[in-house]
Amino acid sequence: MDSKRSLPCELFRAATRSIYFRGRARIAKKLATLFLPNGYHFHRLSNGKVLLLDAHDYFQGCMYFGIYQPEIALLLSDFLTEGDIFFDVGANIGYFTCIASALVGPTGEVHSFEPDPRSFDLLQQTVNANQDREHVFPNQVAVSDRLGSLQFNMVDQIGWSNVLPNTQHAIQNTIKVPAISLDDYVREKNIDPARIKLIKIDVEGWEPYALQGMKNILSSSSPSIICEYNTVGLPAIGFQLEDIKKLMSSHHFEGYAIQEWWMNPAKSSVQILTGKKISALPLQNVNQLDDCDLLFLKGTTPRHLRIIETR
Repeated sequence: MDSKRSLPCELFRAATRSIYFRGRARIAKKLATLFLPNGYHFHRLSNGKVLLLDAHDYFQGCMYFGIYQPEIALLLSDFLTEGDIFFDVGANIGYFTCIASALVGPTGEVHSFEPDPRSFDLLQQTVNANQDREHVFPNQVAVSDRLGSLQFNMVDQIGWSNVLPNTQHAIQNTIKVPAISLDDYVREKNIDPARIKLIKIDVEGWEPYALQGMKNILSSSSPSIICEYNTVGLPAIGFQLEDIKKLMSSHHFEGYAIQEWWMNPAKSSVQILTGKKISALPLQNVNQLDDCDLLFLKGTTPRHLRIIETR
């Protein structure tokens, strides 16, 4: 089922599991161009799942090599165990869905949300190929603050399409997509919010509305939340970092800005950690951030997380 592997790609993929270094994405892109087939093929991930991807695409090539947002993959491995429920909001082609599916197993559940018809088709094919339909549930909807529909801007790069009124990307065309809030979805599917262990949200700047649509989940339970912080997308819809901090603190969540340890620039006021860990800067210490991922917790600290304070 999966495409023919090349020895250079496999050696590099094995090396990047234990060694972090700058420029690895550029090396991965070069290796994929030289040794992996162009176009969409099933490729086997290190956890045994297969993923339908185009290894010549920069981001999907990083997925093949296991270096796509590795800090999120580490957090998934920290939080998720057999029998847990995971929500993948903005699932793209299904990379984190595949990782989570292996972690929660057949007794757990993965609920994936992806409005882009191109990405959703690839996601569905991946779920079918892994024979995961009994516990992985793809939903072709946008996640927002209410039930309804949204105008969805299709852009050339898969993973960058969005519902922003003023997108920075060139729009191919605009389509109408159904939208749902996570509170509505949980009620409709009769899911116990207490069983939801982790929610990952990456919706290209629409994150505040996704968070507003899960207030009942946030108030009645304590799932950990991984949420993208988009410095362009948030202002386009009238939100700032402080708005997200206030919303989450009102439900007693503590927030952190997270990155791979080596990505903290030398000019920043945080200490750079060593080892295969994730740096976490408490949000109460900052008022402005570059693009990063945010982590919100209620009384849980994952093992790979090392909290760092300003000097």
